[in-house]
Amino acid sequence: MIDKIRAYKFKLLEYWNIKWNFDKYIVVSRYMYDVAYFYYWIDNKKLKLIYNGIDYKKWDKNVNKKEIEDIKEKYNLKNTYSLLFYGRIEKVKWIDLLLESIKKIDNIKLLLIVHWDMESLKHTIAQLWIKDKTVIIEWQEHNKIANFIKAVDVVIFPSLTESFGYVWLETSILDTPLICSNIGAIPEVVFWKVNFFKVNNKKSLINVIEKSKKWDFKQIPYKDLNIKNTLINIDEVYNELSRK
Repeated sequence: MIDKIRAYKFKLLEYWNIKWNFDKYIVVSRYMYDVAYFYYWIDNKKLKLIYNGIDYKKWDKNVNKKEIEDIKEKYNLKNTYSLLFYGRIEKVKWIDLLLESIKKIDNIKLLLIVHWDMESLKHTIAQLWIKDKTVIIEWQEHNKIANFIKAVDVVIFPSLTESFGYVWLETSILDTPLICSNIGAIPEVVFWKVNFFKVNNKKSLINVIEKSKKWDFKQIPYKDLNIKNTLINIDEVYNELSRK
């Protein structure tokens, strides 16, 4: 009931913000464009799709080969199939589904770099009997996470909805394969080796993980969502509005 009330409050706040009569609405994905147009009836002449770009070169520079090898050694990743989840663990991230799925797969290790109460997380993992398959890591500085992404076989993100996925794009830039849900803007953002699964479907998630262990991925073409392109497009919007 509490979760439903929170979801209702969020939707109501979103409605009030979006229905305010703005001259222009900048949306960060085709998914959000469709939400604004079909759900909130915003005139498509007022909508402008501009992806949230990031600095591709910065992520390449963050990688440190020695630190990557140290991570593999420290967490014993060299002889096992390894997954990484990093970010906020909330109900929408389906952590229970992920842990239940990991429990059923042999020769696998899951690294969790999380923003959450560590004791609560350990209790959750203990309940699911997968201590031997899971490593909980204290939150890292953002520029250090690239080394963890490069140290594992696959990065995994089970989410309920995403308007724009920075973590998916960051992983794609670093050429690490991805497992993620096929919802929101995620398919618009990711590239390279990716496997999608159905949201809140344990069987689908297990099948996708097993498929990924065989190095069987969809090959998605490169996508240039660079911050420079974002700034150029935003500047064009400001120029358009200033001429009115």
